[in-house]
Amino acid sequence: MLSSFSISSTSSSWVTILGVTFILCIFYIILHAIYNIRLHPLRRYPGPWWLAATRIPYTFYVLRGTAAQKTKELHDRYGHVVRINPDTLSFASSRAWPDIYGPGQPGGRGNIPKDSRYYTESHLSQYQSEAKEVDLNHWLHLLTTDIAGDAVLGEKFGGLENGQCRPIIAAIPRLARAFASAVELRQYPGIYYMMNIFWTWFNRAPKTPEAPMTVPEQTENHIKENKSISRVLDGPEDQRLSPVEKEAITMAFIIAGSETTATLLAGSIYLLLKHPMYLDKLTSTLRTQFHTSSDMTLSALQEHQYLNAILKESIRLYPPAPGNLFRRTKKEGHVVMGQAIPSGTTLTMNIWAANRSAPNFHLPDNMVPERWMQPRPAEYQDDDMSAVKPFSVGPQDCPGRNFAWAEARLVLAYTLWNLDLELVSESKDWMTWQKVFMFWRKPPLKVRCTPAQTRVE
Repeated sequence: MLSSFSISSTSSSWVTILGVTFILCIFYIILHAIYNIRLHPLRRYPGPWWLAATRIPYTFYVLRGTAAQKTKELHDRYGHVVRINPDTLSFASSRAWPDIYGPGQPGGRGNIPKDSRYYTESHLSQYQSEAKEVDLNHWLHLLTTDIAGDAVLGEKFGGLENGQCRPIIAAIPRLARAFASAVELRQYPGIYYMMNIFWTWFNRAPKTPEAPMTVPEQTENHIKENKSISRVLDGPEDQRLSPVEKEAITMAFIIAGSETTATLLAGSIYLLLKHPMYLDKLTSTLRTQFHTSSDMTLSALQEHQYLNAILKESIRLYPPAPGNLFRRTKKEGHVVMGQAIPSGTTLTMNIWAANRSAPNFHLPDNMVPERWMQPRPAEYQDDDMSAVKPFSVGPQDCPGRNFAWAEARLVLAYTLWNLDLELVSESKDWMTWQKVFMFWRKPPLKVRCTPAQTRVE
């Protein structure tokens, strides 16, 4: 009987301890939320109170892939500066770009490969005899991955030849979602600690062998010749990267070079198909100006004003990486747009919001290539074109942006010069419901391709 009483008493004590602990945790959360709303150094910045109180709602948006869109909604309501979680300010003004990402602020260019023309021509030759309905997003991804692999490694991946990409490339959407989720959950030490335990256990488990994308020895000389990459991989002697680190960075170059350009091209073609007037005009100018495919040189396409206007307007409306680029202020604080920002504050430019902000652009959600041309129409004279920075700015901007622009011009021009395109009805809302996990989660883009009927020979 005494033993039963002891067990009952011990159980009761544990229940009491757990109950008190739970109440104290709730009490702490409430007090912390009140502090964030009423006393935090960022309390004067606009934004909804529930985002100021706790990071949990923003984390929910990130895990659902809607953080970029939700942040834009906040900017539409509150203006160029908004508090999106307790210690983070989001900006949507061109004035904030250099203040956040310029030289000294918190936190060479590649060349288009010489045989990129070959990849484009070999792909388009499939459609020279008959009409075909294809997932253009899939084929553009294969094309840009083949080009990136050739440019970075000097290796032919063969994606266009067999219609399949390597397993690691096919896994990019899943990896991007996992990475974006992990980065956000890192803000919660307890959850992140449990994730590390799971990851350690997972790495010990036996795995099915799969051919990795490695950096073979025969590609070392090719990498050394690529100054953009060798500048990153070959640092000072005491900071040299290990082979594993070099492989990871090389892989990052390939993913960034393929995913972003494929997204730009898919978005451009979709927007053109949704706006037949612009599609007809661009197609007509390309087929009239260039009598043979060999006339479409990189230098000639770089000077093609309407082609460049289409691509710039497309990347404004559909930036490949539309989310937040975070920087953290130093101990002494920082100044952005003339405002003193406290130390320990996370700063970001939301690209999606900046590109589609009404204060930045007249009719911000409309496709208007003419806003990028000279002379600019009167109603678009006040558009803030410097707000559009799809490759960021400053010392950490994208090292492959010239590569991406040249590749996009060439592929889009070749496609429209050789093929007539028609959007299949099931893809008419292709851009509407996409989510963001670092990159857009893109569904199939079904397009009917037929040989060009009106090309001027």
